[in-house]
Amino acid sequence: MFDRRVWLLTATLLWISAVAHAQSQAPAGPTFVAADFFGGLSVISISGEEDEIAAKGWEVGSTLRFQPWWGIKAGFARTKRPDSHQWQYLGGLEVATKHGLSGNAVGRGFAHALVGYIKERATDGGGSKGSPELVLGAGLDVLFFFRLQVDYARINLPTRSKNNVRVFVGGVVPLCFKGCDANWEYGIPIRQ
Repeated sequence: MFDRRVWLLTATLLWISAVAHAQSQAPAGPTFVAADFFGGLSVISISGEEDEIAAKGWEVGSTLRFQPWWGIKAGFARTKRPDSHQWQYLGGLEVATKHGLSGNAVGRGFAHALVGYIKERATDGGGSKGSPELVLGAGLDVLFFFRLQVDYARINLPTRSKNNVRVFVGGVVPLCFKGCDANWEYGIPIRQ
């Protein structure tokens, strides 16, 4: 339990300090800085050898953008099945369109490639096992604050399927710190 809390606290502090550092840069620094913070329900289809039960739980994370169309994404998910609990630590790159609030579009599309680690522990007191994880996916932020995302997840846990589908439904708060426009196409302007 301690190691997860330390990891989450460290990741959060790194993101906050990166945003604060980007804001304090001289004019020669980045011309655009934005961050998306998301959280919600997560389901992954890691079925066992004898069942087709999906793991359900929650996921939180953020994307830090230094250009309107790409950013660095990190996330943490906690899911469970009747026989086990899973923890997923992911990070990678995300590309995105701008929010279509000023035009006819109702949202923003995005795609990402993430790598990380999945850890699973049996609920009956048995041991734990882990595996590297590759996640490729895409999603849509609808009406600015609602996120739907579908991913392909490749894992290598013993007795679990290797090719899996992840689905995320939740909320997103897009904030724009620098280089924002008046139409909120890159997020809620916090500072100009």
